[in-house]
Amino acid sequence: MTVTRGIGLDQQAVRLIAKLPCPDETRPDETCPAEKCPAEKCPDEKCPAEKCPTRKYQMRILFLILFALINASGCGDTKPDGLAEVLHRAELGDPAAQIEIGFKYEQGLGVMQDHVEAVKWYRMAAEQGHSFAQYRIGSSYYRGDGVPQDYAEAAAWYQKAAAQGNVRAQFSLGSMELKGEGVPQNPAEAVKWFRQAAEHGLVDAQLSLGEMYLNGEVVERDRAESYVWYSIAAAKGVAAARKPLELAKEELDPAELSVAQSRATEIFKKIQSN
Repeated sequence: MTVTRGIGLDQQAVRLIAKLPCPDETRPDETCPAEKCPAEKCPDEKCPAEKCPTRKYQMRILFLILFALINASGCGDTKPDGLAEVLHRAELGDPAAQIEIGFKYEQGLGVMQDHVEAVKWYRMAAEQGHSFAQYRIGSSYYRGDGVPQDYAEAAAWYQKAAAQGNVRAQFSLGSMELKGEGVPQNPAEAVKWFRQAAEHGLVDAQLSLGEMYLNGEVVERDRAESYVWYSIAAAKGVAAARKPLELAKEELDPAELSVAQSRATEIFKKIQSN
């Protein structure tokens, strides 16, 4: 029997215990009725442990729970068949499989969490040009997970992924350029990356642009532009966009508001069509 590491103990134990027969061996496929349960006929104080079917049943349950617990903690040496198959493809150079293995190690899904191992597999896929893997390596260097923290290296990997259209990498690179982390501080370049990510639907970038234009941070204060980005985020149900949206709206005259609404609608439709 193959047991998946990391699976919730309650799910694993329930599946195993559900396969056990009723202590009343004459009714193996039905729930054991109280009036026929061996426990009712064999009081604990009189029943020899080695002969009591109820106690044997309970011990089997305890054993299986312990077995599930050991495997859930990652101490077992078994691997699920699906993981073994993905690992085989990854070892043969399949970048999609390498990314999947890397993600499993990063998140501890079915395996013991191991950031060093995650970076190893991500790097294999990243070197084949996959933007998601490049983004994850950038994040690893930014946080110092599995590798020494290195902002310059993080920015370099974010740059590779951002150039391929990875919106998370675009936003992360923009944030680093805004703060001057690992790269020279460049607000104009940061806004460029935020805008690219926002135009492709990333809510974090939309909120950041809305705030910048609302408060005149980094860019010239522009309530109409702020309204556009907060409106798009609010249309997606983002509660954090509602209050600043109203603030931006208050300073727009009817004509300005109409133009801003039309622009927001146009951008929103493009995002939805992507």
